Amino acid sequence: MAAKKLGITQSAVTKHIQNLERWSQKVLVYHDSVPTKLTEQGEAFVSVADNVVDVMAEARKLSAGLAEPKKT
Repeated sequence: MAAKKLGITQSAVTKHIQNLERWSQKVLVYHDSVPTKLTEQGEAFVSVADNVVDVMAEARKLSAGLAEPKKT
């Protein structure tokens, strides 16, 4: 399902997950679960990744002069 949604093959999704797990040194998904489910570390990773995506979108808008910086 994720592969179809992303427009890539299932093997590509698997490879990306393996790369993320190797990089983070955490098990992010239960590999024996059907459908695949996130581990607690995976849930935390997704939460942080969502924040990173939001910040990157804000940076893109700022670089295009479309937004004012957010106060933190």
